[in-house]
Amino acid sequence: MKFKNIITVSILSLLVSGIALTKNKPIEKVSAAAPMPSNINATNSTDAEVSAYYDGVEGKSGDQLLAFLHTKIKDHNEYSYDNTTHRTIYKIIDRNWDIDPLTPTELSNFDYASDNGFIRKLYADYNDNTATADRFKNAGASRVSFDKEHVWAQSLGGFGRDVGAGSDFHALLPADIKGNQQAHSNYNFAVPTSGITSYNNDKGTYVGRNGYIPASSTHKVFEPLDQYKGDIARAMFYMPARYYEYIDDIRFDKDNNEYRPYPKLELVNGSPDDAMSSPTKTGKAGDLATLLEWHEMDPVDEYEIRRNNLIANNYQMNRNPFIDYPQWARIAYDPTYTGAGASNAAETSSVGTLGGGGNVGNVLTGITLDTTNAKTEYYEGEKFSTNSLIVTAHFGDGTSCQVLNYTSSIANGTVLSALGNQTVTISYTHEEVTKTANYTIMVQEVILSEFLFISEAYGGGGNAGSFYTHDFIELFNYATFPISLDGLSLQYASATGSTWSKLDLTGEIAPKTYFLVQHAKGNGGTQSLPTPEAIGSFNMAGSGFKVALVESTTPLSGTNPLPNTAIIDFVGAGSSASAYYGSQPTSSPSNTTSIHCKFIKNNSAPPAMSDRDNYEDYVVDTPTPTNKVVTIAVDIMRTNEEGQCVSLYHPYKNRVLSLTEIELSEWINGTDPQLVLGRNRYEAWARYFGDEPYVMDDNFGLGNDDNRLAETEVAYLILSMAIFALSLGLYFMKSRNNPAKSH
Repeated sequence: MKFKNIITVSILSLLVSGIALTKNKPIEKVSAAAPMPSNINATNSTDAEVSAYYDGVEGKSGDQLLAFLHTKIKDHNEYSYDNTTHRTIYKIIDRNWDIDPLTPTELSNFDYASDNGFIRKLYADYNDNTATADRFKNAGASRVSFDKEHVWAQSLGGFGRDVGAGSDFHALLPADIKGNQQAHSNYNFAVPTSGITSYNNDKGTYVGRNGYIPASSTHKVFEPLDQYKGDIARAMFYMPARYYEYIDDIRFDKDNNEYRPYPKLELVNGSPDDAMSSPTKTGKAGDLATLLEWHEMDPVDEYEIRRNNLIANNYQMNRNPFIDYPQWARIAYDPTYTGAGASNAAETSSVGTLGGGGNVGNVLTGITLDTTNAKTEYYEGEKFSTNSLIVTAHFGDGTSCQVLNYTSSIANGTVLSALGNQTVTISYTHEEVTKTANYTIMVQEVILSEFLFISEAYGGGGNAGSFYTHDFIELFNYATFPISLDGLSLQYASATGSTWSKLDLTGEIAPKTYFLVQHAKGNGGTQSLPTPEAIGSFNMAGSGFKVALVESTTPLSGTNPLPNTAIIDFVGAGSSASAYYGSQPTSSPSNTTSIHCKFIKNNSAPPAMSDRDNYEDYVVDTPTPTNKVVTIAVDIMRTNEEGQCVSLYHPYKNRVLSLTEIELSEWINGTDPQLVLGRNRYEAWARYFGDEPYVMDDNFGLGNDDNRLAETEVAYLILSMAIFALSLGLYFMKSRNNPAKSH
């Protein structure tokens, strides 16, 4: 009887687990039509038509206004994010009508498949010139020219992308690929004040910057150029009105093979972390105060009005209220607002004669600069940047706002060569009024010995018992800027020798990056070095040698060339070395060990030149030849913080996909032990996010937290099946051992 009970419980457990995975969800079909009319209605709705759409709005404000707008804009037609046919709708809603209009005949019989018009993209200051603008798919390209940008990042609500909030055209815009994937990623919107990184778009021009804001979490914020700010703000305002209430399990997300809810979304101040919307939790995004400023600074324009109408009159059949009535943004979202409620009175819409714009007409009275976090000290040869410079514009009505589309008398990216103090003039123009302000930068001479180091040297390559086939010397750039190697040389002599061999260097070392120089090959060893940045012919001794990095191409001389002002770094390896920094040479390396610079190996600050000591500064250890590619793997493996994949995957994907084609091939296929470890961790991060690690796709940077819910259910099913199988086995064993059951 006991075994029967076990089987009964197991069968019930199995059935319950199956029910959990196949339960009949209450599906609310918003619309299965997903229309794609060939006869395009390209006429904007009139002020009277727009007003009628919002009948009943009069006097409402705050949450009451959002709740009302929700009733007006929900129940729209839905489209699939991944459907390639639906993607062609962008040929209409985001067409660049100024440079690629359609005739009435073309509009009345539009061919979604064959048309290949110019597209207006977010983060693309190259939209309006046919010489630089992108078509839907450029000639010879393997993919469309844009990413579909979730203005409200999917991870800030966990709503997926198949339908619903993840495929809503009002907040899903075509975007410059680098602007989307590298600059915005899945960050909130605000003006960063620390940890700032600037980005260029696909055409190489500045697109915006991301970083952190005070009193925020570890979640970054992104600030685009001014011309995109209002568009972004109004797309963000739309989302909490449309997705005002949480509706559970009403639509099937084929990407994750599960049902997804409609999230409840909320705009807040600050930079909230990724969070999944639930019956008790809203998906939050920010920064609300910043978005309200951007909305008023960059008013509704003709492109937005046209786009709103094309979506409303042809596809989704719903509207963005904050494009129709920009004045409702503060009424709905500003907690300090105390004025009259919303109104749809005649001629007050964005197409009406009274309009509803933002700061238009305010007279610019001046600008001020905040250089607190801006870079004001440079080294010769560094590139100038206005990163972290905060420019605030002030207007005649007493208002002010931070701006990005200013100009600098020293252009971003300019290589600084003149030493000493330099004045930078910042100019900003609004409504044909230009104001300027100045700040000072100081350019210092680069002392190479403070930044370039011999990080590792190995002379046992190819010798008996060695793992690596070649000798090598490895350099490291400790600076935060690239350093040119032109005019420098790497020089070698035996431990007691006086004759020096040299290798003239060229190119540059990237910031915080290794530079691998391969030398002579022996007859032993099994592992080739990672691809070297330079190749020499030094036949290095396994147990001792002298190596110098020299700011000259003239060979050194003598058994001890120290001191020498041309020497940038020097190491005497092995007890018999006749020259060295400090008290004595390094410990002796061997065929299986190399000398490592400890402060580089431990990622700590280097000592001053006067304090350098080869014996104290170097340690003997297993060889770890590192080039530019392997540097990424080393950096990945240095981090062991909890939740590292959440904070690190995005920037490391940027680094990996910034490699050249040859370098990326080495990253993917290389067999060096350090590289394999780092690559395995990177690919594990990608699996966590459900992302393709080597493809710049639309889903870059998006977590798949929900997958863990599905995995839990699958694990429960597997456990239940195991219990069931075990129970059957016990039952039959009991039956065989029970005489009453034997035949």
